[in-house]
This record gives sequence, C-alpha cells and structure tokens, in this order.
Amino acid sequence: MAGAFSDVTDDTDDDIELPDNVAEAFVEYFRGNVVGHEQEGWLMTLGLVSGYGYGDDFHINVIGKGEPGSGKSLTKNTTEALIIDRDKYTKTDASSNAILDSPEWDLSLVAPLDEYDKIDSAIVEVLKSSNPEDGGYAKDRNVENPDAVGGYEPVEVSAEQNPWVVLYAPSSKKGGINDELEDRALILYFSNDRTTRRAIGRKEFGHEEIDSSKYDDEYIYDAHEVKAALRTHLSDLPTETTYEEDEDGEEYVAARSGAAAAYIPRWVWYCVEPVFSIDEDHTNRVYGIISNLIKASAIANHHTRRTRETEVYVDEDSTETETIEQYVATPQDVWNVMMCLESLLSTTHQLTPLKRHILDAVDATEPRTSEDGTTVSKVQEWLDGNDIPHPSRSTLKDRMDELAEDYYLQRWKSTAGPKGQADAYQKHDDGALQPPRIENLSKHAERDGVDLNEDCVECDVDDPFADVWDPLRDQPAKETHAYFEEQFSGGTKDEDTLTSAMGPDPNEEERKPEPVDPRDGDGDSSLDDFSGDEDGGSDDAEGTPHADTNPSAAALSPDSPPERQSDQWVLEHLRENEGAVFAGNHTAAHYVGAVDSEQTVDAADTEGTVLDPDHELWSCSQFTEDRVITVDDARKELQEAFDRLRHNEWVALDDDAAPPAMAQLVVADEQ
Repeated sequence: MAGAFSDVTDDTDDDIELPDNVAEAFVEYFRGNVVGHEQEGWLMTLGLVSGYGYGDDFHINVIGKGEPGSGKSLTKNTTEALIIDRDKYTKTDASSNAILDSPEWDLSLVAPLDEYDKIDSAIVEVLKSSNPEDGGYAKDRNVENPDAVGGYEPVEVSAEQNPWVVLYAPSSKKGGINDELEDRALILYFSNDRTTRRAIGRKEFGHEEIDSSKYDDEYIYDAHEVKAALRTHLSDLPTETTYEEDEDGEEYVAARSGAAAAYIPRWVWYCVEPVFSIDEDHTNRVYGIISNLIKASAIANHHTRRTRETEVYVDEDSTETETIEQYVATPQDVWNVMMCLESLLSTTHQLTPLKRHILDAVDATEPRTSEDGTTVSKVQEWLDGNDIPHPSRSTLKDRMDELAEDYYLQRWKSTAGPKGQADAYQKHDDGALQPPRIENLSKHAERDGVDLNEDCVECDVDDPFADVWDPLRDQPAKETHAYFEEQFSGGTKDEDTLTSAMGPDPNEEERKPEPVDPRDGDGDSSLDDFSGDEDGGSDDAEGTPHADTNPSAAALSPDSPPERQSDQWVLEHLRENEGAVFAGNHTAAHYVGAVDSEQTVDAADTEGTVLDPDHELWSCSQFTEDRVITVDDARKELQEAFDRLRHNEWVALDDDAAPPAMAQLVVADEQ
C-alpha cells in the first residue's frame, strides 16, 4: 500500500519476531509480492544494506539487466520498500546538478535509482565515483564573485559515496552501460521461464497463494507484517551524522553515513576461494563485492551476531584511533551469499545468460562418453528446440570459442560433423565453475601458514556448515552444495541445466525422508625426471570397485604418443587404474588415484599427491612458474590432460561395461 510506511516505526512489527536468519524473513516477504527472482532480490537487498556499513569501502553497487517485463523493476521496488524513506535517494530522473546542489543525496545512505536511460550522462560520473575505491565525486564550479579576478571564483561541489541500484534493458536507446560503471558493479540478470510467466499471469488476474517456480513454494500472499518488521529491523542499524555550520553560524545536518561494521573470519576465504576466476583481472574487484555481500548479511543479522572490538583511525588525516564494534560473520552469512551462486556467476565469471544456455546445450547434446563431442549446429538446434533466443550461428560460435578459452569447454578443431570439418566441443568434467569448499578448510590454510583459530569464531572451521540451513530451498546447506557439485560437473543430466539450477526436483521430497532442520536444535616432453612410482596420489584406487571383466582396448586407436609431459604423466597413472569403475561425479584426480573414490577433492589430503602445487610435475618445462599455485589449478590441469587423452583415443570411459551411473576406465595398449 503506497505511503503506508514512513520514517515512523510501524506498530505491526511488534507482532512479528524475526527469525535468527533474516534471510528467511526476506524470502517470506519477497515471495508474498514477487513470483521468482528470490536470488536477485536477496542480493539486491544486501547491496542496499551495504549503505549502512562502516566505511565507503563496504558499498555494493548493483546493475539489474533484463528484457522489459522480466521483473527487474518489480524486484527493485520490492527490495527498496524495506528501506525507510529518510535513508534512500529515489529520484527516477536526476541530473548531476540535482545531486550536487541538493542535500538529499548526502543525507541518504543508499540510492535505488531507475532505468539507465533516465540517468543523465553527467550523473554516471557521480555513480562511478561512488565505488569503494574512488572516494566520492567532487568538481570545481565557477561561481560569480565581483571581488574575484575575472568576476568568478571556483567553488568545490561534491557528492558522498552511496551504493546504488541501476536497471538496464537491452532495448535501451543508450546502446549499453558505461564499461567503467559496469565493471564496478554486481550484475544481476533477469528472465522468466514459461512456468513463471504463467504464474505472473495468474497474479495479475487476482490469484493468490500460487504454487509455482523451482522452489516448490507458495507465492503472492499477505506479507505486510513481515515487511513492517524488516523495515524496522533495518532502520535500527547504526548511522553517523555529520554536522556543519552555515554562514550565520547555525548548525545543520550536512551528511549521514552508515556506522555498522562487520568482520569476516579468516576461514571464510578458504571456503569461497574456488568460486572466483583467478585467471581474470576483473576478479580483483569481484573479491570485494563477495566479501561485502557476506558482511552485509552479518549486518542484516545484527540481532543474533556476536561482536568483536577493533581499533580504527578517527579519520584519514589523524593518527588518533577509536574502538568500534564489528558484527562477526558466521557460516550462515557465508551461505546466505553462496546459496545464490547461479546468480553470482554473472559477476564472478562474467557469464551472460546466453553463455549459460550454451553450457546447458553442450551438457544436453554431448553425452559423457561421446567420442565426437557436440557442435555449434547441435547447440543451435537445442536452443531452438527449447525456445531460447540466440544470435546468428557465427556469433554463437564466437561465444562457444570464448567459453573454450575460459576453460568451460574443451574445443577440438575440425574433427566433427558429417564431413569432419566442424569444431567439436565438450564440457570440462572439472571445469572453471566450482562450488565453495565446505569441509577441511584448515588443510588449505596450512599451505599459507594461516591459523584459522580465532576467539570470535564459534564454528568448527573444518565443518562450518554442519548446522547451516538454506532458506531459499528450505533444506540443509550441504544438500544444496551437493547439488552445486553435480551441476557444475561435466556429467550433469539433461534436465539439470545451469539456468534451472535453483534447487533439487521438488518431487524428490516424496522419495526421501524429511531433512533434519538444525535450527530445531535437537616444453621438454621427456619424463625422465618422473618415476612411475611417484604417487599419482595414493593406493586409493585399490578400494575402487572393478567390473568383472576389463573391456578390450582394441577399439581405441591413438594416432601418436602424447607429447605433453602432463599427458604422459596422466596416461602412465591411468594405466595403473585401468578397468576401475568410477561414478559420474568423479574426475581425472580420481582416475589417476590422487583421490579415493569415496572422497571429494576438497575432503582429500592432497599433500604430496599430484594435486599438491609443489608436486614436481608442475615445475617441469611445460608450465610457467605461476601456472599451478593452488589445488584447483592442479585439478584443472589434470582434467585438461585427461580430456586430450580421451579425444586422441588413448583412454575412454565405457558406461556399457559398468553399473548404472558409472563408467569403466579403458586405456589403449602401449604403442
């Protein structure tokens, strides 16, 4: 109801007690008003909450992209409604002069703006300067002064840093968002599937309590009370007011800023590290965005977070310090961000919706044991068959080649198609997309000499998510993580596509017991330097089940011996496990025996194995000095070597000779 809320605390919030995790209340509120887009709505809300954060380096700017009618404006308006009027700048059509001359901008904490088309080009400079590293906007303006030389004098006008939200549609007359503006923002893409569009139609015709979407939950109902409670809860966050004097010596409020500080414990880095694309320079800015999202969750949950004290300088020009309190981020805050991993890919890996659809198409058209891979034509047919818009064939191929360059796909030139002249593509079984680590974090910290024990940390850093709940999917966080692992592997099923990775099949609940909710309490190609006895890992493969008979390798016909050192090493250790049977979620690290069949790479002890960045393989002439510096780097190199061997018919995975959902490792005879 428009105008129902003001800066006065709502009386209705007394009847609502917010849960320990505010994200649960947000999901309830948001689903009462919007069909779908929970991930985008929650991340956008965290961006607004960052305006209450202590220090400008806390801010998160957000750009919502999508076709007209995709839901971006409704999402922005619904999240914005949780911020009381005095804390937000909401002019839908503003100029730089309006921001610089009016006190409204400096008195606001956040700026949920509107369509990019409505924003004056000069104000874009103000928005760019609102980024954490840019320090705000300032410029000199010539003001008439009869006493000054030439009759004018320069007067500085400025705008404080405020986190902002901007919306953009591809049909925009501006033809694209300013690159510098976009590079500094969290990018959220909006689109709807057929089910969601039908549910929206029902909503517009007055239906309520609509069962729809991928979360098997109810949408469109009265969420007024929880909205009021959330508004009051967020308005209770601490702020700081700056006073100045006018020409008459009268004091006035010159600016306001957030004063809620948050602290991220050391263990969190080792959890989230795999979700970043370390090979790309844009990642340097993405680190701060993800870190600030976690901090924003801790602030949003200030009513249940413990605090720690820290010393900060009073200002940039002073050596004097003061003590402030910081809310300590918990595993729940980390998961409140990681549960939105699919939406975060637009920022962490710059994956556009088209590229996500392409990965889905490759998954669907290139079976795990396919010899030929898939082609641009097959991908195009799949997109057409699923009613997914796409560009011309040549542009589609360009995007697939880009995905290959970024390690999402493996590309084989001129080896497929009816005439053998088309490029073939397959999805890396252990590719560039990785879920966060959720176990054995101290193992990774030890490599950096980092002690994860801190007085402010209450969780078990080697199993921090044991009692964490996923409010989006209403299930334990570990179940969602297992789904992410399956989703990001190369062996995903046709129906489990990246763009629909919003939680498991809702009908699955009928086939398994209810999960326990923890909230209830109860170069040189010689291998002379590498001995065959050097571990590929351990003797883990001995525990791997084998098929009754090892299939003949006669069907494999490699053209020539592998030349790369990594390929030679992998082939040598694959021979040791020839005939072993592996599950669909196993990777090259399992095939060479570096990881036991019952373990994941993250859970395994990788020290001394080929997954150890200090392993001698990674110091050979094939690799530059910084090519393999993490376990994930080693894992990717192993997988890439295996993919080359499989393409060149040195190895194969035979699912006909193995139990369902498994495959037997076949290795060609030595030449």
